[in-house]
Amino acid sequence: MPSTQQISTTPEAEKDRWRTPPWLFRYLSWRYGPFDIDLAAGDENHLCERYFTIETNALAQNWFHYGARGFCNPPYSAPSAWVASSLFEAQGFGFSTCLVLPTHINQKWAALSQHATEVLNFEGRVQFLRADGTPAKTSNRGGTQVIWFRAGDLGFTRTPWVKTSEIRERFEDKADAMLAARKGGGDE
Repeated sequence: MPSTQQISTTPEAEKDRWRTPPWLFRYLSWRYGPFDIDLAAGDENHLCERYFTIETNALAQNWFHYGARGFCNPPYSAPSAWVASSLFEAQGFGFSTCLVLPTHINQKWAALSQHATEVLNFEGRVQFLRADGTPAKTSNRGGTQVIWFRAGDLGFTRTPWVKTSEIRERFEDKADAMLAARKGGGDE
């Protein structure tokens, strides 16, 4: 029987459509960017000027044709291909990728993180946004990690921890906070 921590209450229509909060993207851009392309986005929620949608299918593209660094918050229901492609692009083509992923060390794709440059862990939950951009009432149940595959610096993986509340405080724009308050969002 699965633990209640692993049972999702997200409506089916919203699964795999969560948005990265702007403060988290700003932090990751500061730490690993700047990013040339958003690898898993939509016309309504891309975080880079260049981006791939479901229709343009990033997994069928050569990422290095679009720059040197990509940002990716892939569908959490099937992250394996995204992690494998990120490692492949770093090893073979010199393209670095920052992936925002659920914390699941017992999944096959998680084993690929041993080749990463860094696996960033968060102390405290990250509250993602709904597909329409409004804050979720609750934060994700399983935790968040970031896997960074930096071309030319793979393996010997570093595993730092950061405090979500401190990152959010430092990188949240006051306009983001006011918009969240108007839309009825809460804290993590």
